[in-house]
Amino acid sequence: MMKEICFHPNHITSLKRPRLPASMLIPALVVITILAALVISSVANVEVITTASGRIIPSGKVKVIKASESGVVSKLLVTDGQKVNAGDPLFEIDDRSIRSELRRISTELASVTSKYSLIEPIMGLNFKPFKGFSMEHMRAWVSKIEGTSELDRVWLVKRLASVQDVVLQVDREIKELRVQRRIVSSEADKLKRIEPIAEKNYQSQRRLAGKGYTSKVALGQQEIDYLETSFNLRKNWLDIELIDVKVASLQKRGAEIFRQFQVDITSELQTLQQRKEELSERRVGLLASLDNTKIVSPISGVVEAVKLTSSGIYVGTGDELMSIVPANDTPIAEIAIPSREIGFLRSGQKARIKIDAFPFTRYGSVSAKLIYLSRDAMTSEDGSNLMYTGHLQLEDTSFSVKGEKQPIQIGMSLKGEVITNERRLIDFFISPIKETLSEALRER
Repeated sequence: MMKEICFHPNHITSLKRPRLPASMLIPALVVITILAALVISSVANVEVITTASGRIIPSGKVKVIKASESGVVSKLLVTDGQKVNAGDPLFEIDDRSIRSELRRISTELASVTSKYSLIEPIMGLNFKPFKGFSMEHMRAWVSKIEGTSELDRVWLVKRLASVQDVVLQVDREIKELRVQRRIVSSEADKLKRIEPIAEKNYQSQRRLAGKGYTSKVALGQQEIDYLETSFNLRKNWLDIELIDVKVASLQKRGAEIFRQFQVDITSELQTLQQRKEELSERRVGLLASLDNTKIVSPISGVVEAVKLTSSGIYVGTGDELMSIVPANDTPIAEIAIPSREIGFLRSGQKARIKIDAFPFTRYGSVSAKLIYLSRDAMTSEDGSNLMYTGHLQLEDTSFSVKGEKQPIQIGMSLKGEVITNERRLIDFFISPIKETLSEALRER
């Protein structure tokens, strides 16, 4: 007989359901898990990041402090991390050698300037007053020259006196020759008047001797007197000419002495002027060097990267000794981006940094934004890769350590992560399959 079956709902719900076999439970869970993973991977997105190493740098321009002068550091007045204001002293270089040289140069410059001021007015002197100067006149004239030392004034008086002695000696010789010329000229005038008389007497004696009225001896004596008169007259004329030549030569010599004196003075003035300019330039340079021995901070900020450990260290001109980070400067992260990643980066992309000094697992990361990308690549330190420089602007500049704010310091090393894109999670599983199929379908 057939068993009667009741389909009433109350009856059906009261019936016991058969249990799912245990062998079917695990496959079911696997299928459910796969389906859930497919659903989640189809919906969930994963960030695609570019990772780069870097360090914290100031956003403003760091002032590198260099030694302007070589020498031994006599005072080190700051330490690493110290805050300074613009104009505060940083360190000093021993300036004793510079001061010693400055004193020597200043002394020589004063001497050269004094001598130049003393000699320059001489150019206005002329030959005639020069001869008329007495020693008293010279001392009085020289004493009126301002800006000169007593030693230089004594030197100038002696120099003028030595030139004056030569000029006066020439003048005395000229006067003696002129006196001699007057004597010779007077004798010549006398002979000039006697010569016609001697000639007339000689001619008369000659006519008398021709008539036999006088002896030949008397005629010869008369002829000798006439010839001697004529000879002496012409000799006096020659002596006058010679005296005139000597006077002209002495006058020329006197003029040449003074002219040479003026040439020497001019040459000496030029030498003094050149030396004065050289000493003045040297003095200005030494004063600048003296100022450079006291190094002050050009800006307000924080002292960083001090390379001096103590005073007494020798530094050379141009040596980098420390840096000044501008005050109230916001630090930024500088990262080195591999060239293979640069095509995916754009200014404005979100990023985060992980400071090595603050472990990520305990203190987390700092949100940031890419604000700068260099246009040119640089070779890495090992020379194997090309790297681009990027800057990340930080949203926070400190970490909370045991309830206290610890600022991010300049120079800290870090890892930067720039978010370049977002992809569905399933794409990471599908992409290898697509790539394999694409390559397989191209095979012959």
